[in-house]
Amino acid sequence: MPESPLPFHVRKIGHVVLNVSDLEAATRFYTGLLGLQVSDRYNESMVPGGMVFLRCNTDHHGVALVGGAPRPGHSTLNHFAFEVGTLDEVFRARAWLRKNGVPIHFEGRRRAGCQIAVEFKDPDGNTLEITDVEHDMADLAHVER
Repeated sequence: MPESPLPFHVRKIGHVVLNVSDLEAATRFYTGLLGLQVSDRYNESMVPGGMVFLRCNTDHHGVALVGGAPRPGHSTLNHFAFEVGTLDEVFRARAWLRKNGVPIHFEGRRRAGCQIAVEFKDPDGNTLEITDVEHDMADLAHVER
């Protein structure tokens, strides 16, 4: 760690970009099942394989997809999470995913952060999580680390 304060402060993760084997199938998954909205598209002349930018709020994008990747045997991404506002929304998301044939790979509470979540995979095998509002670290002062 540096001895003096850094001259900047990272305040949030801006976005994640995933390489996907089938751009249209991945776009349908993220828009149809997770409700993200397409904010932009780049055709193959701009980005080999094409690119789709997706958003869930007023940011231009939180997730971007780049097509043309070979189908991996497994993803090297551990996971990334989508945050919803309430625990009830986590349960409604779980029911929605099940209704639409998406297998749930984990549901419950993990130690880090102590929030309840459901985990599932996208068409390329990337693990995704839906969880309720992240807990403020001040609220977790009592948790043994």
